[in-house]
Amino acid sequence: TYLTNWFFYILIIQITLVLVNYILSNIKMIKNKLLDIQTPEFKELIQFLESSDDLVIICIPTKLSFKISYSCNKRHHRFYYRSINSTDKGFRYHDDDLQWFEFPKNDFFYFKRAYGIDTLIVDKSILASEQAKGIVYNFSRLKIIFSNKNYLVYKI
Repeated sequence: TYLTNWFFYILIIQITLVLVNYILSNIKMIKNKLLDIQTPEFKELIQFLESSDDLVIICIPTKLSFKISYSCNKRHHRFYYRSINSTDKGFRYHDDDLQWFEFPKNDFFYFKRAYGIDTLIVDKSILASEQAKGIVYNFSRLKIIFSNKNYLVYKI
């Protein structure tokens, strides 16, 4: 039992060291993810959405929908979620809707016809990195209804 106890203590110490190493090497990312929801720009966006009538929203990137819907107290807004399947098409809608994993196709009027989406929210920081990958959006036919340093909201 003496040897078993030492083995247990060494195992606990090793797990603790791995955990501490992970936290220290990813502290900036962890801090940004935890505090991101509290930025003044995000709060402005939420205030704008809460002051708006019922909206049907798609986001770029689409995962932004989860964060906004969680933070917004107005429960009558509806969001396009990338991972929701229908009984008739399954996940095949990805082929029609997305040009790459989290990025909807450039035809925003398709989303208006297919899903009744009337609002587009864009995370500006994502656009620059995606343009470098060849994903380019044309917003010229859309009207900006809200803008700040980090976000754009368009009426489709």
